[in-house]
Amino acid sequence: MTDKNTPGAVRLEVEVAPETADDIRKLLAERGWDSAEGLRILFGAGIGALKAHALEDGYSDESESERMLRHAAENEQALALLRFRLYETQKANEAWDLSTGAIHNQNAGYKAIIDRQIGELAELKRQLGESKLRIRHLEGMLDHLDSTRTVNPESQPSSPRWRRWLGALLGK
Repeated sequence: MTDKNTPGAVRLEVEVAPETADDIRKLLAERGWDSAEGLRILFGAGIGALKAHALEDGYSDESESERMLRHAAENEQALALLRFRLYETQKANEAWDLSTGAIHNQNAGYKAIIDRQIGELAELKRQLGESKLRIRHLEGMLDHLDSTRTVNPESQPSSPRWRRWLGALLGK
């Protein structure tokens, strides 16, 4: 029966004695293997052990034992390479996790700064609006005072002193 999860894989179903099932579960737990992974390892190891035993008992001709030894050596070489690549990948993932965490923390810090500055900008805009209203109010009061003064218009400067002072203050 074909396994639906892995293309090209074949599902095997086997019934075993309860004691054997308990032994298998204990071994899987001791090694930290999940069920599928552990059973694959056990099947592979069992096949290898049976083939090695057949070599020891002389059930195989010389060419078969040479092929088995060459195959075992090739598998060990490939396994060593895969273990090293796995180690490199784990280290790269650890470094990536660290850098991702640092970037996340830095972004959170920047967001907090931006949020604070947006709040400060809104407060400054509010204060500027209030200041403009006060200035308009003061200008209106001064205009009213100027209009109620009874001074000779010819003796007044072309621009009242308070307007020059206010203009200098505001940079106008």
